[in-house]
Amino acid sequence: MPNVFNPQNLPSLDSPERKELIPPHDTLILMGLKPGQVFVDVGAGAGYFSIPASEITGRSGRVIATDLSEEMLGHLKERARETGAEIETILTADDTLPLPDHTADITFMAFVFHEIDDRGQYLRELKRITKPEGTLVLIDWAKVDSPPGPPTKHRVDISEAIQIVSSAGFKVESNGNLNPFQYFITARPA
Repeated sequence: MPNVFNPQNLPSLDSPERKELIPPHDTLILMGLKPGQVFVDVGAGAGYFSIPASEITGRSGRVIATDLSEEMLGHLKERARETGAEIETILTADDTLPLPDHTADITFMAFVFHEIDDRGQYLRELKRITKPEGTLVLIDWAKVDSPPGPPTKHRVDISEAIQIVSSAGFKVESNGNLNPFQYFITARPA
């Protein structure tokens, strides 16, 4: 069972400091999200990335937000109603995603990787739902001390994350730092 974000900490997910550190719309554009694509947000929480993804993909696209927490998905649905975003939500188990094979143009997982117990198995599940020409985007906390984020000991170093992603059947295409505290990896099914 992975660690699960405590919904009591929800205000920290939408803080001005977080938006300055990792602006969601700009980050999604940088990661290659385009109009008309199917975007699956794994561990979507309250919709920090799902809401702006809906704006980018537009009516010709589709945004699917998954999470382990019914409470977090409730917050996401409320925000989607307030903003007019069209987002499908799916409550998931901790090791599978109830989606057909090859659903996503972009399978997106932000700040979840460090919480997963069996990362290799979970990445194989993400590969299953990603289209053969699709992209996995993984964003997580660098293994450095930082004021926001989980304890350093719970974080996964980028080099280890790249190795796990590659071992799960993806070909890493790009990686780097988004800011001093957070990194990204993009990969395609191999």
